[in-house]
Amino acid sequence: MNCYDIKNLSYMYGDSDTESVLNVSLSVCEGEFVALCGSSGCGKSTLLRCLKPGFCRNGDYKGEILFFGEPLSERHGGRIGFVMQSPEAQLKFDTVGKELEREIDREVLGSAADAVVAEMAYFFGIQTWFDLPVKSLSGGQKQLLNLAAVMAASPDVLILDEPTSQLDPIAAADFIAAVARINRELGTTVIITEHRLDEVLPISSRAVIMDSGRLVACDTPEKVGEQLKNEDHGMFASMPAPMRVYAELSDTAQDCPVSVRDGRLWLEEFVKTHRVNAVSPAERRCGESVAAELKNVWFRYGKDGKDIVKGASFTAKFGAVTAIMGGNGTGKSTTAKILIGENKPYRGKVTVNSENIVYMPQNPLSVLEGEILADVFNNIDKPEEEKAAVIERCDIAGFMDRIPVSLSGGERQRAALAKMLLTDGDIFLFDEPTKGIDGEYKVTFAKILSELADAGKAVIIISHDLGFCAENADKCSMFFDGSIVAEGEPNEFFAGNSFYTTAVSRMARGVIPGSVTVRDVTESFEVE
Repeated sequence: MNCYDIKNLSYMYGDSDTESVLNVSLSVCEGEFVALCGSSGCGKSTLLRCLKPGFCRNGDYKGEILFFGEPLSERHGGRIGFVMQSPEAQLKFDTVGKELEREIDREVLGSAADAVVAEMAYFFGIQTWFDLPVKSLSGGQKQLLNLAAVMAASPDVLILDEPTSQLDPIAAADFIAAVARINRELGTTVIITEHRLDEVLPISSRAVIMDSGRLVACDTPEKVGEQLKNEDHGMFASMPAPMRVYAELSDTAQDCPVSVRDGRLWLEEFVKTHRVNAVSPAERRCGESVAAELKNVWFRYGKDGKDIVKGASFTAKFGAVTAIMGGNGTGKSTTAKILIGENKPYRGKVTVNSENIVYMPQNPLSVLEGEILADVFNNIDKPEEEKAAVIERCDIAGFMDRIPVSLSGGERQRAALAKMLLTDGDIFLFDEPTKGIDGEYKVTFAKILSELADAGKAVIIISHDLGFCAENADKCSMFFDGSIVAEGEPNEFFAGNSFYTTAVSRMARGVIPGSVTVRDVTESFEVE
């Protein structure tokens, strides 16, 4: 039976004159795992919100949505679980135990409510957290708790809107594995939007692609990848690394691999009939003089607080892109604020060789001040033609009349980036700049970073996006427990890691040693 039958659905927000969802028709079968994909601002999140009563109140829609054969209404809301990007947007209580009861109706369940809470705690492996304060949890733990609280209500359908956008790679993989288990063991229908498609598409029964509010593809991940490649669609840049490697090298009619495992099996067969050269890593910049440097820096919030940064030493140079990676809560963003002078360490030396530092924080809304987006740029003292060129390059011209809070996550990121590029600076510091940005626009963003570095600027990015860092950074550094524990050029940095590495590295390890990017693999072959 179908959970959803969506018929000719269109939706327009109240502050817009264009439809975010346009004439969409789609059915979702009970028990499916559906990945809803598309570029930033294509309408994915809007479509998901239309599927949960009460989540789209600031606009109008046309068409029909049936839920198990009945018109979707408020009375169906309890049967539909919804997990947002930010766990803080949903977490309401101070302890884990209270959070787990958030979605439960004790008046209906009575004494059985305690059993439900216990069951969810054991299912998600969080029973030892029960008395912990929510504020003590990491970002990944908060999102897992949020998922457990939603599932405590036993929904028929679980909808997730980019739930791992704020998580580090390992926490994200653990979270997605938990969602897969819910689908597999409980039979719950899952509909998810994600930009981490290397993790999501291998466990999806269908991939649905949106573009400018419309559905443009709907099939198995393998067939959708083939369609996007044949149409030279920009979304192919977001497809899992094994699919992109296969598309570059193979002209056979077999289904392309989606998972790392299948990609590895295919690659092992491919090397048997093709000549392989040693990996020749992409040329990296060495940088020029020192732009910013930390030497044995220690920092804590408050005199009696816990040390967040512990003896960290770090160097970034002018004329190079330096990436800082690491898990949630390891001290990366705190270190960024040390570099810009907001946090003052109590020990160690901080050297920043320019007063012109441009800082883009994790929350883009904090720099997008104005009634509408156009106000943000009207207040920038730059020639109009320069502003117009940056606005066009960041692909935000189409929503200058929108209020910033109404933009999608990726649109906010691009708008904040545009503002940063119109700020005179010698050092550019970006905290999670690719969060919510699709693979197609990452190509443009990579060129922007490269141009800044080539112009002699120092570029520092703090990121969970390992693939992006492997392809575009000149030096990578890993934060762990408050300090830098490893650094080096991307191929050296990633090739030796088993988990904190790229999908390509896991796929090609032992087959094409030293490969960490799609380019590394494809350029190692002499394809006739």
